[in-house]
Amino acid sequence: LLWVKTQLQGIEPSMKHFDIVSMSIELKTIFSPLLATSKINVEISGTEQVIVEADEEMGKFVMRNLLHNAIKFSSPNSKIEIQILEFDSRVQWKVKDQGKGIKASEMEHLFEMNSVPDATDPNRGAGIGLYLSKLFAKMNQGELEVSSTEGKGTTITMILLKAN
Repeated sequence: LLWVKTQLQGIEPSMKHFDIVSMSIELKTIFSPLLATSKINVEISGTEQVIVEADEEMGKFVMRNLLHNAIKFSSPNSKIEIQILEFDSRVQWKVKDQGKGIKASEMEHLFEMNSVPDATDPNRGAGIGLYLSKLFAKMNQGELEVSSTEGKGTTITMILLKAN
């Protein structure tokens, strides 16, 4: 629906200041029933408080999507790490899982619309989440970076502007 809105109305980010650490803790709480069922532990580390400047709803969408993907592709009894690092003018929000990783052949198309890794996987989605995540990060003067090793896991980093 958000994608349709961007196409039909031209959604614009509403830049605000918010604490990305608090939002990470909130998301962990929201996902706690799924984490308990999956026996997956989420650890949050790094900066204890940092304010970013971005559209709060877009930022929350990206973080929620990336954390949900990490949970979805992680094995039971594994760990997901969220690391928040601040630099002079930027903040890095990293989510690292110990899942199956992404095939090298799928990496170049990962953020394309309808790019669904391993279509036979019962955990696959509709192929719009990563596309929207990349779009929303870019709309907020940020970016997404991904690194993955097949069989060992994936790390996706969202970089946003640090609030002045």
